[in-house]
Order: sequence, then C-alpha cells, then structure tokens
Amino acid sequence: LRDTRRAAIVAGLLKVADVALGQIQPVLLNLILRWMQDLDAPRYRGYVYAVLIFLAPLFKSVLENQYFLLSMRTGLRVRASVQAALYDKSLRMSPSARAGSSVGQVVNLMQLDAQRLAE
Repeated sequence: LRDTRRAAIVAGLLKVADVALGQIQPVLLNLILRWMQDLDAPRYRGYVYAVLIFLAPLFKSVLENQYFLLSMRTGLRVRASVQAALYDKSLRMSPSARAGSSVGQVVNLMQLDAQRLAE
C-alpha cells in the first residue's frame, strides 16, 4: 500500500504539471504578441518564446503519457492485491460458509469486487 500511495502522489503531481503546461501556451502566445508590438525588445526574447511555445506541448504529452502509464499500473496493482486478499480470505472460510456457494460463484465475486475497486 505504501508504493500505491507514493504512486498516487506522483501521478497527481504529473497531472498538475500536465494541466499547468496546457495553460501556459496562451500565456506564451500573449508574450509573443507583446514582443512583436515592442520595437525595442531584444530579438532573443522572441526566439525564447517561440522555443517555449514549441516545447510546452512536447513536455505536456510526455507528462500526460507518464501519468496514464502510472495510473494504469497502479490500478492493476491494486486490483491484483485485492484479488489476492479475497482469495486468501476464501481459503480461510469455514466449510459451512463454503457450502452455501459454489467455487465458481466465489471466484466470480472475487473478480467482480476487485474489478469494481480498480475502476
């Protein structure tokens, strides 16, 4: 669970950075327009803005893909952990509790519960 918590925090930070990079593009465009209107502005500043407006979507897509990868991997780990815990619990069930349901029903319930939790 500690790894899952850490992965969730990292995924949250990646998503925050992804949203920030998505919001910075209009700001950069505004800076380019201001630079074009200012005749005394240094030329290198326009080049810096142009490079940043090119790099922002690139970094945004990298961060977004890392976020989705980490989220999916964490979801699969949680699902596997829940399935393992439910399986261990089913092995420790008393014979009288097991008599009320078939093996297929127990396995089906374990998989459905783990799937619903992972979603």
